Amino acid sequence: MNWGRLSFAVAVLAILAVAAALRFPRLDLRPMHADEANQAVKTARLYETGEYDYDATDHHGPSLYWLTLPSLAASGVKGLADSSEAQYRIVPVLFGLGLIGLLLLFTDGLGRTAVAVAGLLTAISAAMVFYSRYYIQEMLLVFFTMAALGCGWRYFRSGRLAWILAAGAAIGMMHATKETWVLAAAAAVVAGGLTWCASRLPTRQESPRTASGGYSVASEYLPLRPFRRWCYFAAAVLAACLVAAAFFSMFGKNWHAPLDSIMAYANYFRRGSRPGEHSEPWYYYLQILFANRPAKHIFWSEGFIAALALVGAGVSFGSMAKPQSRCAIFRQFLSFYTVFLVVLYSVISYKTPWCALSFLSGMILLAGVGAAAILRAAGKWPLKALVAVVLAAGAAHLGWQAWQLNFDARELHVAVKTIATDGWQAYRSGADPRFVADPRNPYVYAHTPMGLPRLAQRLDRLRQRMPQGREVTIHVVVKDNYWPLPWYLRKFDSESVYYWLDPAQWQKDLKHFPLPDVLILSADVDSPELAARLSGYNGQIMESLRPGVMVRIYVRKELWPLILESRVSTR
Repeated sequence: MNWGRLSFAVAVLAILAVAAALRFPRLDLRPMHADEANQAVKTARLYETGEYDYDATDHHGPSLYWLTLPSLAASGVKGLADSSEAQYRIVPVLFGLGLIGLLLLFTDGLGRTAVAVAGLLTAISAAMVFYSRYYIQEMLLVFFTMAALGCGWRYFRSGRLAWILAAGAAIGMMHATKETWVLAAAAAVVAGGLTWCASRLPTRQESPRTASGGYSVASEYLPLRPFRRWCYFAAAVLAACLVAAAFFSMFGKNWHAPLDSIMAYANYFRRGSRPGEHSEPWYYYLQILFANRPAKHIFWSEGFIAALALVGAGVSFGSMAKPQSRCAIFRQFLSFYTVFLVVLYSVISYKTPWCALSFLSGMILLAGVGAAAILRAAGKWPLKALVAVVLAAGAAHLGWQAWQLNFDARELHVAVKTIATDGWQAYRSGADPRFVADPRNPYVYAHTPMGLPRLAQRLDRLRQRMPQGREVTIHVVVKDNYWPLPWYLRKFDSESVYYWLDPAQWQKDLKHFPLPDVLILSADVDSPELAARLSGYNGQIMESLRPGVMVRIYVRKELWPLILESRVSTR
């Protein structure tokens, strides 16, 4: 029996169990972000009607929507109205777990210890956990990117057609997921070129002198034969195009969408290169990941990963002057790839925190290499055990942050005491989710506050208390962006809820509508005519859609008592 393989298999299963424990529970704990709500409504429309229209100006590829359909079907939901957060967020959860499984493709390139450490860091990284529970495209993009790299590595090792076809299909899925896939592709191409150039450097340790007195190059350590099979590469490109075209075209129903997906890059280039609403300084990603101090006495950092990644990169580049195996060359490729991807994302002015996952995944692989190198360098077991304890302490800190930012913000000693004295259920029921949607969480970005779901519950109870056959009518008037309200009002009849982005247009349209039962108006919507219309309403509730966007909720006088009843029942 190979005890090394057995212990590695047990370690991988334990890591997957830890990852699942940090991803599956309470998927409805955090309110739906406006982007999540938008994705969910689009998915439900595809599920209900079979229709999907690619928007080349402001939305991403369709893979997330198509890959969510099995979850909705398995849950037995009929459509948006009876669906829940968990049925959508389970999809990035599964891809987050799958990302750990993909690391096995790199075992013979990085080593078992490095892969096990990288798997553990992926499982407990607060950023990886947070966005594995977030219904947007990012975790899928990271998964397909890692699949492309892994299959590419397997092809480099074996030269088999199946692996390069799988890599091509993964690239097609990257394109069908999000436009920023081109950054990872560019980083891979540049890294491949730099790695090849590095492999041509003279190696004094092994290479004999030539007749001219110089040293021969180590080109034999980067064989070009796999890259000369142009028919294989043509087949991979074809696989990528077919996969992407299938998803964009709704599997042959709309052939304009694949072309639109190419034309979209002009729009995204403009958005990424010009200052705008989401512009941030070059160090934004490095700050939120490794040195985030949002308030006094609060400091978040995944610097443990960065430190190990620097060691891993140093080890990889340190081997460049030695005779190199394919594995050493792959580690150099990984180092070039990660560094170049960090640079690309840093120089683009348009930044959102979830984009950091693309290069964080590369850092985590390098961190595994670094940890394995440190353990090897430790030598004898007493020192090796001490190093293992230090590494375990760093991992424990990452896991503690992941728990605080995704579930429970209580102090560690309080949590341990609660579990010890009252048990797990008491601990869970007393959770303090203060950071799950709070700006002090570095991965929270313009997020929906915790109060909006409670408001939605009160409105839903009002709907349930209406006389039989009487629907609640709602007008939503919010300048620029009324999301995530369509998600939180999903249980109301679609013909009784109306949305406006232009207050002037709404007041014109009121000639054709009776006054609604409920008015939801952004705080900047005001006029003398509006004040006169509000005379039929009683009370005003203030709520926030996201930071800086307040809405006022007005309810007709005769329905106000029902709102008060629902307010009491939801406390």
